[in-house]
Amino acid sequence: MFEFIQAQTSGIIFLFVLSIAAPIAGAVLLTTRMIVKRYPDIPFSAIVPAVLSTGLITSLLLGFVFQRAWESFDVASKSLNQEVIHLGHIASASSFLSDEHSAKVLEGVKIHIRHVLDTEWQQMATDRGPAITRAPGLSAVKTAIMFTPADDGERVGKQFIVSALSDAATARSNRIRASHALIVAPLWLTITTLCILLIIGIAFATSVTFATSALSVTLSTLAITCILTIIIGFDRPFSGGVAVSKEPMQELLGFLSREK
Repeated sequence: MFEFIQAQTSGIIFLFVLSIAAPIAGAVLLTTRMIVKRYPDIPFSAIVPAVLSTGLITSLLLGFVFQRAWESFDVASKSLNQEVIHLGHIASASSFLSDEHSAKVLEGVKIHIRHVLDTEWQQMATDRGPAITRAPGLSAVKTAIMFTPADDGERVGKQFIVSALSDAATARSNRIRASHALIVAPLWLTITTLCILLIIGIAFATSVTFATSALSVTLSTLAITCILTIIIGFDRPFSGGVAVSKEPMQELLGFLSREK
């Protein structure tokens, strides 16, 4: 269920989170009002320090989670771009090789890109993502350069391809690891609990009048909904409304296909 929600656009995620947060906030508000009326002599506003400490803890945790989700997204995006750059270098360096070896290298690069787009991408969009297994396209490139260079041009081209091939494999590994960097369920449970406690505290601390309490709870609920929407969107780098684009890989594949 959660995987399905994460795969939606930011607007749908916001509405989903709000549909859960709003009834909880409403129930807290009404329950708080009943308790305040039942015990009018208790100064509930005295819990303001506790509310501030709860808000600080919640803010720090949300900040930490957001930073982790953003770093995972940023690593995934940069790794994909680096992988595309190194694949482009391999394709460019293949021009130093003979026609036979050049064609095999280019075909290996195309196989790798198709494998990423058709197989790995769908796997990276799931909960666990793909395992870091052997990449068929990169293996084909490695096999294609297993020959003795006939001249200095082929020697330079082969050395450049070997270096770029290693860098592309590293970028691929980093991309796959970033797809695994998901926020675990216990952390989501902790975030949810702290957010509910914070809303309860705000409702009691501002219970002097119903209007003040309702406004405070509403604003807090909307703020929490917004930050959770952003976190959920960035938590899965390869799916959802905020996702790493396939475009660099697709453009390189299209360019290589046209060149051929």
